[in-house]
Amino acid sequence: MKASIHLLVAVVALFLIPLIANGQIDSTDLNSGAETVKGSLIHRLFFRDHTKFSQEENDAVLYAGLAVYDNKIIRDIMIRRVDMFAPSVLDTGYIPESWLERTGNALHSDTRNKIIERNILIHAGEKVSALLLTENERIIRSLPYMMDARFLIRSIPDNPDSVDLVLLIKDLWPVAFGGEISDLDAGNVSLWNVNILGLGHQFKTMVFWDAEHAPFLGYHLFYGISNIHGSFFSSRLEYINRWNRNSYLVNVYRDFKTPGLKYAGALNFENTRSQNHIELIDTVISQVNLNYTRGSLWMGRMFTLPGKPGANMRSGIFATGLASFVEFHEGPETTGTYLYDFQDKKQLLFALAYSRQGFQKDNHIYTFDRTEDVPFGCLFEITSGMEWNAYKTRPYIAGSVSAGNYLVNFGYLYGMLQYGTFIHRGVAEQGALNVHLRYFTGLHKGKILDFRGFASFTYQRLMNPSVGEYVSLENRNGISGLTSRAMRGDKKMLLNLESVIFTPIRLLGFRFVFFASADVGLIWRNGTTITGNDFFNGIGIGCRIRNDQLVFDTFELRFTFYPGCSDEASARYFDAGSVPGLRLNDFYPDEPSILKFYPVW
Repeated sequence: MKASIHLLVAVVALFLIPLIANGQIDSTDLNSGAETVKGSLIHRLFFRDHTKFSQEENDAVLYAGLAVYDNKIIRDIMIRRVDMFAPSVLDTGYIPESWLERTGNALHSDTRNKIIERNILIHAGEKVSALLLTENERIIRSLPYMMDARFLIRSIPDNPDSVDLVLLIKDLWPVAFGGEISDLDAGNVSLWNVNILGLGHQFKTMVFWDAEHAPFLGYHLFYGISNIHGSFFSSRLEYINRWNRNSYLVNVYRDFKTPGLKYAGALNFENTRSQNHIELIDTVISQVNLNYTRGSLWMGRMFTLPGKPGANMRSGIFATGLASFVEFHEGPETTGTYLYDFQDKKQLLFALAYSRQGFQKDNHIYTFDRTEDVPFGCLFEITSGMEWNAYKTRPYIAGSVSAGNYLVNFGYLYGMLQYGTFIHRGVAEQGALNVHLRYFTGLHKGKILDFRGFASFTYQRLMNPSVGEYVSLENRNGISGLTSRAMRGDKKMLLNLESVIFTPIRLLGFRFVFFASADVGLIWRNGTTITGNDFFNGIGIGCRIRNDQLVFDTFELRFTFYPGCSDEASARYFDAGSVPGLRLNDFYPDEPSILKFYPVW
């Protein structure tokens, strides 16, 4: 119970941070001090003004500004590049300030015009559509080598019925490297380029070393192409060769995220030999030799529904189907209710979905300087199909609903409800229920610091699971940095809270934000909580460092305290390393799939 009291105090303090900092801190002296050095080299090195736009400014300027030109004829489309180190894509007159920026520009190959043109959805001679232009901006921004994109409209004085479009684009610096030391004599280094020679091709290589195994060295190669020849099909090839894995993967795909596409689909194929540890709910099977082949093909069709003229949302009906297989040439011994993931199986799934969706530009959510496209709308989906595995043939049914939107003076709220189950001889098997809520506040702007609060709630439950299946509160699945087999069960409840402080500090383009977080969760096994009435919890503070003009992941320093942590648990009180970027859930349907949460190999 003491742990819960500590956590309650921490949570209260956590959400007082924005109130105290935003309303009570007097930064007049700090501001005046900054002004005195504004022209100095030190100030230019550590501080830079950045374009920040609110939701209201976005609606009034970026969308409505285009909407007044709806239905005018496009005479020409011009592409104009903005310096990739400029603070905003609208800063067309930016001149690099340092030798580092000038050197970066000299070494960088600009994205070629023909690559950008393949991603433009509207053409000369067609009519202006403000909705299509804003969606096209989002599509270009989503490219792995693009920082931002913005359409501007130029009137033609002697031809009031026609306009010219100017597309402003801002590249990312495409080359990055990384590394990890997992032990004194083991680790990896990697190098990647997401825009080779300005062609939009991606290549990544990773080299592993491990002195305790042979061969000592291993490698991972990746090659990808986005939007092949303007078809909006993308592809990736991967090959991995190291002491415990030999694998090759092929993936060709096109999704529904590009407006106007009626058809989507993907082809996936993988062949792998590996040696793995298989984590079960209360034990581990060590060094299992696996040799398997798996593949899938899915296709989908969208039927657009008519909308109101000038509306900033699109809606449609989606019909999708998937055929998949997995075949194990070598693996662990299985039974009809044991090690389901290692059974040979074939699946045929069909889904029908209704989606209504729009996007709102925002920033300072999961990135620091980038324009973030926040989805709002809803998605309803039902899935059914059949599975033929090594022991039985059974149908599968599932349903899901999700919705999200900005709430007036309250922030953004997203919710999702999912349920799915197999049925065999009239009995539901391997059922899964998922309830997820996500919320973030508006950006509270102080005189120097900006703040945003985040909260999420997750409830997951397995019903009549196969032996060894579980949900977990471990590490990224719940309590960051904490692992224990006691944190595995068939039902969990999790609450994550975080306050983020955005600072104006900038060092060589890298931005610094500070955060405080609290994670609290309960785990059940066979109807009872494993730890009685007490919670698993973690309280953390730290700093995240990121340069949104580069393709590096965010670097995070985190200090975490675990009140009431048991001796059996493994806790990381300090953690330093890169963290993957987070993204908001959109309301586009994807390939039909089986709902499950538990970790697999």
